[in-house]
Order: sequence, then C-alpha cells, then structure tokens
Amino acid sequence: MARLDEVSEFSSGLTIVNHQVAKEMDDSAVELMHLLPAYMAYPENGTPEFSGGYITCPEDFVKIARLKLSSWDIPVTACTYPGDPRESFQLYPYLASDGRNPLAVIYNGAAGEITIKVYPNGGTLTEFNYVKRPSVAEQINENLIDMFTWLCASRVYRVHGEKEAANICEEKLASIIQVKMAK
Repeated sequence: MARLDEVSEFSSGLTIVNHQVAKEMDDSAVELMHLLPAYMAYPENGTPEFSGGYITCPEDFVKIARLKLSSWDIPVTACTYPGDPRESFQLYPYLASDGRNPLAVIYNGAAGEITIKVYPNGGTLTEFNYVKRPSVAEQINENLIDMFTWLCASRVYRVHGEKEAANICEEKLASIIQVKMAK
C-alpha cells in the first residue's frame, strides 16, 4: 500500500515520493501528540532509568500521561517546568510535596536528553505511562486520523497563504478534541 505522500504517475509502477510532504506529515503527527491531552494520545508504558529522584526519559518521549512511585498515594498526570513556584516549595518541610501531592518537574538537557525530577523521591518507579513521539506519520493511532487530517489541512492552507481556511481547519480540530474529551 502506498504512503499518503506517494504519487504514482506512471502505469509501469514507478512511484515518485515527495519528501517535503512526508516531512510535513511527520512533523504534523508529532505536533498532534503535543496538542492532545496525554490520555487521548494513546500513551504507552515504559521502563525508564530511575535513580536519585531523577527519571531519564526515553528518546521518543513527548509528555507524561501517568507517573507513580511506590511511596505515592496518587500518580502525577502532568509535569511542571523549572521555575514553577511549587518546585521552590520543596525547600520548606511544611510546603514540600508528599505522597498525597507529588510533583514532577521536567528538564530538557543540552544534548536533547529529557529528565524528570520527582518530589518526594522515595520508593521505586511503579508506573511510567507516556506519549511516544511517532517517527513517521503512519505510526499515529488510527483513531486519531480525523484530527491528524484537519491538522495537515491547516498546514497546507497556511503554506499556500490561505489563513482563513487554515483557521477553519484548526477550529474543526479543536472542536473534535473537545467532543472527544467530553466522552
């Protein structure tokens, strides 16, 4: 079966692949994973390295869906970023996170490595559910095709200077996401 970005112009079976279209589609797939709430992006379980309160994320990591240590009562379903006031609260015993209110802070390293610092950091990593970055557009879940199509259409219209049409496509994408979140 031909990829979406392949065009067969000759009956002899010669196929011409537009690499720019393939790259745009692949970038759109990654963008969609960033746009969607983690639970809608079909997250997967992982077994990252965990040591000293730091989790080294897999290379294909986009965002966290669920993260839990054995000493926590509840999981974390979203990470915060460095500079968030809640991170500075960890210095004060009465304000610091505990098992009923854990905190995860995501850091981007110089070499593209992503690490997550967890508070409190006691226990073992029992759950690491994350959204994977698709390496090619064909790897997105088939249940996301409608949203992916609207996102790609928006990009095409924007490239061709059709801002109004691109905005309509983005509004349609947003409405589909809202409807699916309400289910």
